[in-house]
Amino acid sequence: MLTIHLRLAKASVKRLLPRYAQYQAAQQLCRSPRSIAKEQEHRFLYNYLPEKIWSMLQSQDTINNKLRRFAHFLIEVPRCRNPSGPTCRLAVRITHVASNIEKPPEDAYDDVRTFADVCKSKRGSIHGTQTMSKVVKDPKEFMLWYPECYPASDPPIDCPVDVATMLERASKETIPIRHSNDKVSRKSQSNSSSPETQLVKKRK
Repeated sequence: MLTIHLRLAKASVKRLLPRYAQYQAAQQLCRSPRSIAKEQEHRFLYNYLPEKIWSMLQSQDTINNKLRRFAHFLIEVPRCRNPSGPTCRLAVRITHVASNIEKPPEDAYDDVRTFADVCKSKRGSIHGTQTMSKVVKDPKEFMLWYPECYPASDPPIDCPVDVATMLERASKETIPIRHSNDKVSRKSQSNSSSPETQLVKKRK
């Protein structure tokens, strides 16, 4: 029996060590003013939103306002201060699904750029230190490492929208994150060759 308990204890420690190493690395990064912030990947962002954020996303507010408030939350609360491109894509997809809208890829790309730009701007005005470089799936585990992030009165809640449906269209084809994406490039080329654009070029 003792042998079994020891094996279970070792397995638990082995499972937690990578998380602890990541936590220690984040703390070291925070302590060093010369450290370069690392990009953060938040693949399970939909598990981390409190009720007030979901209510905001499902409201009748404009998409731009929703993206700005969402970015503010991401920087301030779970402290994902340097979200990766796929993380920005997921945030935009969550916003679209919660708002019950669909956008063509070129317009979705514009939303990704808006979200990323707001995050960059908020980093300068909201002081804090980043957390995990790869955020864990379970917010309860996250809060064991960072208990100060979420106020007790406003914890994350279960995702109120269908996750499978949401993730189904959170791809580079439907929500591009790079201008080099074929659909975004074609939109740029179309705009540059439009009569209005050509007229402006002639005037210049």
